[in-house]
Amino acid sequence: MPKLVISLLGSPSITIDQRPLDAKTYKATALLAYLAVNQQPHTRLELATLLWTELDKEKSLAALRTTLWKLKQAGLENWLQIRRDVVSLVKDESVEIDIIRFQGLISQCDTHGHHSSKVCPVCLAPLAEAASLYHGDFMKGFSLRDAGEFDNWQSLYSEVLRNDIRQILEKLVRGHRAQGEIERSILFARRWISYDRFNEDIHRQLMSLYYSSGQRSEAIQQYRDLVKLLHRDSMKPQPETNQLYDQIINEETERVLSSQDLETPIFLATDIENSDEMWANYREQMVHTVARYNGIVKECATQFGGHVVKQTGDTSILYFDKGQPLHCVLAIHKRLMRTTWTVNTIPRIRIALNTAEHKQPNLKDYTSDIYRTERLLSAGWGGQVLLTSQVLNVVDHPQNIQVHDLGIHMFKDLREPLRIYMLAHPALPSREFPPLQSLSNYRQNLPNYPTAFIDREMEQANLADLLSNENCRLITLIGPGGVGKTRLALQVAAQQMNNFKDGVYFVPVAAPKTPDLIPSILAQTFKYNFFEQKDPLSLIADFLREKSMLLVIDNFEHLSQGGVFLSTLLDNAPGLKIIVTSRELLNLHEEWIYEVHGLSFPPQNSSDPIEQYSAVQLFINSAQRVLAGFNPNSEDLAAIARICQIVDGIPLAIELATAWIRTLSCKEIAIEIELNLDFLSTTMRDLPIRHRSLRAVFEHSWNLFSEEGRRTYRNLAVFRGGFTADAALQVAKASPIELATFVDHSLLRRVSHGRFEIIEVLRHFAEYKLRESQEDFDNAYTMHSAYYTDLLNSNYPGMMSSDQVRSVDAIRTEIENIRAAWTWTVDKRNWADVEKSMYGFIVYIEITGHYADGLEVFSKALEKLNSRPAPELEWLQANIKLRVAWMQFCMGDHPSGIQKLQEVLDKFSQLGARLEIGIAYYFLSKANDRLNLSQLAIEQAEKGLLIFRDEQFSGQRHVRSLTAHLLEVYGLALLKLDRVKEAEKVLQESLHIHQELGQRFGSVHVLEALGRVLTAEGDISGALALRLQALKIAKDFGNKYSISILLNNLCHIYTIMNEYDIAIRYQQESIVISREIGHRWLTAIGLNNLGYIFLKHFTDYNEAIRLYMESLSLFTAIQDQRGVVYTLHDMGMAALEARQIGQSRSYFLDALNKANLTKSPELQLYVLSSMAAVYLNTGQPSTAYELSYLILSHPQSGTDAKQRANFLLGEIELAMTEAQIQDFTLRGQSTDLEQVVTELLTQS
Repeated sequence: MPKLVISLLGSPSITIDQRPLDAKTYKATALLAYLAVNQQPHTRLELATLLWTELDKEKSLAALRTTLWKLKQAGLENWLQIRRDVVSLVKDESVEIDIIRFQGLISQCDTHGHHSSKVCPVCLAPLAEAASLYHGDFMKGFSLRDAGEFDNWQSLYSEVLRNDIRQILEKLVRGHRAQGEIERSILFARRWISYDRFNEDIHRQLMSLYYSSGQRSEAIQQYRDLVKLLHRDSMKPQPETNQLYDQIINEETERVLSSQDLETPIFLATDIENSDEMWANYREQMVHTVARYNGIVKECATQFGGHVVKQTGDTSILYFDKGQPLHCVLAIHKRLMRTTWTVNTIPRIRIALNTAEHKQPNLKDYTSDIYRTERLLSAGWGGQVLLTSQVLNVVDHPQNIQVHDLGIHMFKDLREPLRIYMLAHPALPSREFPPLQSLSNYRQNLPNYPTAFIDREMEQANLADLLSNENCRLITLIGPGGVGKTRLALQVAAQQMNNFKDGVYFVPVAAPKTPDLIPSILAQTFKYNFFEQKDPLSLIADFLREKSMLLVIDNFEHLSQGGVFLSTLLDNAPGLKIIVTSRELLNLHEEWIYEVHGLSFPPQNSSDPIEQYSAVQLFINSAQRVLAGFNPNSEDLAAIARICQIVDGIPLAIELATAWIRTLSCKEIAIEIELNLDFLSTTMRDLPIRHRSLRAVFEHSWNLFSEEGRRTYRNLAVFRGGFTADAALQVAKASPIELATFVDHSLLRRVSHGRFEIIEVLRHFAEYKLRESQEDFDNAYTMHSAYYTDLLNSNYPGMMSSDQVRSVDAIRTEIENIRAAWTWTVDKRNWADVEKSMYGFIVYIEITGHYADGLEVFSKALEKLNSRPAPELEWLQANIKLRVAWMQFCMGDHPSGIQKLQEVLDKFSQLGARLEIGIAYYFLSKANDRLNLSQLAIEQAEKGLLIFRDEQFSGQRHVRSLTAHLLEVYGLALLKLDRVKEAEKVLQESLHIHQELGQRFGSVHVLEALGRVLTAEGDISGALALRLQALKIAKDFGNKYSISILLNNLCHIYTIMNEYDIAIRYQQESIVISREIGHRWLTAIGLNNLGYIFLKHFTDYNEAIRLYMESLSLFTAIQDQRGVVYTLHDMGMAALEARQIGQSRSYFLDALNKANLTKSPELQLYVLSSMAAVYLNTGQPSTAYELSYLILSHPQSGTDAKQRANFLLGEIELAMTEAQIQDFTLRGQSTDLEQVVTELLTQS
């Protein structure tokens, strides 16, 4: 069944099955709106009088008849009920009217069983849907100047609806705030304020909400915006507003929670120290003190997302499943300080926080968790805030918070020990506290570390599983020096205390030179004296025989011969388990191997928040210890990410890097590390000497190898991004046995798909050793270059055939090595190899869209060629320049790209290189099509196709591929000139060739172009299917450039379908990707599209202008004048819809001026078609008519410009006599484009 959709909230939109209704005149739109809103029959005379006020009865009825006939012709015959005297609109499921739905949703809440001023959680969903329907004021931007009756009705009804949306938004703000959903509340408050700008109550609410969510600067700015607004009318803020502002400035009001859920619920226990004594001495005052204190606790809990689940006397238990518990702690202490107490002093309170072991459906199921929190509270002292490590991992950390490790403690009636931390903060009491009041007689000697343990949750869980396995008794944590083996082992050991009744012990063995000394070290650890004249090993074995114990033996790599000693202990002590940390394997039968890698760090070009990576967290945590108040900005975070990448997330390297934070910026630290590995060193005395520099760590491992092993290992430094065993053998002469040995010594990692990799800091170290011999260095890189150049060349044919996916994947896997090989070849000026490998590299870049990387490596090659020009290299030089030009264009540098392409075309013409001339025409045509210079693109495509189809070239496979690509460009250019059938034929030929050649990726943009054909023919669903198919192929190949373009185009098609939420999602994803690959042109396009959606869907003029301005800034930066013109034009249209006529005219004139500089009549006419609407809105119909007539008669007018001009002419002619029409037509016929543009710009 066809669907009629009438949208009147915002700019009027009427569609039939998602196709815009061609209503011809504003009066037709007004008639439909009136019938849709009133939902009842109206007499013909009533409608005629409403819409044609200035005409007599006969003429107005005639005009109504004409309008009804036009509406029937436009496809509304089945929905209009036209009888002799009355007219109405059908009311059934085939008609969807946004206002009717809007009012129905309001009614749901009004009849919900409570007073209409109240809001309950059930109301929030229908109210939010109603708010989403309100895209702007009723029929925004629509006006009938010659129909006063209609204008009055529209104005009154608009105010009714405006009042409705104010009430809806006010309820949504209150409702979501009550639910603790502050971000949602802010979103609706911002919308509310746009409809009620002088309502100070909403300004105060928004200030409070901003501050509550930690956005203090936004709260302050909101107040300043209000002051400016009121100042225009010589008004001042109300006293309550000023008072709130002062509180925010002085931070005297507490923040409310963020609504973010916590991964694990948290319990907070608090009480007053020595309250029994205080009751005895101040009984009457304590009644008021406890009541006031309990009130403060309850208020702070509510503000920060918790609630009181138990309150007995002065003891309270709070439960948080969302919010900010640590902020709550600070708020309680601040309130204590600001409160006047009836007792002689401020109560000294204790606070303890602990996580629940598991989420439970009911609070009553948390009995054991609450008891554990109370036990922790009982160990503290007045003023102390105690918490477990798990709490630190799941809560927001307030600024300036510090954490002190108080070690592992046992508590009464608790089976497992807990590692306890204490908070320090300027808002908390600052004093020395006695030792915790816990049971501290557990047998353990695990050292305390000054820093919190970060992440490694998966490793902890894996090792706990291994220790629970009765067959696993010896675990070797293997990894390079500084990777965090010791810290992980200690963390796991601390969690195992309850499982070993005789204790958990740490045994460092870095100092002894021989295994013989290990028994003595163990004896010292256990405080066990050798009284018998027996073998020390036998005595230790006897001591451990009946023990249930876990040993952590640290730094065992240099005592590998002592593995037999460990076997003896395990054989004689069945209750013993051992964790060993080592840089190499023990090679024992009992050994279970667990590899330890660096902390997680951000991959290159990642758009994810980098703070989520544990390496970054460690850097920030360590830096804050060195430099109080360290708070990294965006530039710092980018540098921190780079540091973590360089050092592969190795904790020691990160901590050594942060030691410089007081002297150097993060960016400077990153640069120094890349230049010199010795930079990572420290003089801190609490670090072992072997850990005071990263080089010392690596030298230790290096010295364990033979000279032959060192020579092989340093040759591996030439690889980038991993390598196969075959590559290692061919390039570095490293046998599989040698590779296995390096893996066993933590100098290599075996990764998936039979590949090996060397972590970057180790690679730097090995390359430093390789550079000690220049001859060896050159030989190694020459072998590497030859191997990967051959690999690239061997996969080139596959990328041009049905084997495309496999070949592209093969190159993608080795792209870092290929790029390094290309760089070496270029540096050595081996131009023969460059020419051979050039084509494979180019095809790979086109398929994957890695234009930024390609531009970098090809530009360097062009630089080398330009530095020493030679006649025999002119052809290669021109080919390299051609690719540089195209990649520059693809990255948004259109002027430079076009200029270079033309220069290359001229050069190939001089050289008589006919095929290359065709290729240059291909790239020029493609570039000009992107710039919407369609006729020029067609001419260049036809010249290129003439060459490609010459029998001299047409049989060559790569020329057939070029023909398919050029046909795609040709078809797109034809389509833009509305030559739809020609375009479809050409595009089908292109698709056929790609399929014939088996080039799956080649079909991506052809399918997208065929989708445009279907869109032009009105088949929206078919167009959508083709574009989604193209997107899937692009994703299969990982081509982010194409993915971004396709997502952008999908946004367009969903906008046509009025599926704005989906459109926004696709557009935002496109922008994220374009920014990730550094493509400013695509980003600018995406921002422009978003601006349109925010204007049309949300009627958010300010946000639309902000997005347009950001887009304009990017277009200006890349010197894309067409983009500048289009964006300024769109800003003018936005201002016109917001009825800011003066601002609109200013934007349009700026756009016209920029269009004039491009010398493009098509662009000038495009801007003039919208400027005509400004003149019509400002009472200058003659000027509007002349411009519209000029646009319709000019041969270079585009489709959009003509449609706008045609619509305006229809509107103007309805209000004119025949004589006026003839007069305006004559004036329009004599209008000259250049003269009009000059006059308009001069008048401005």
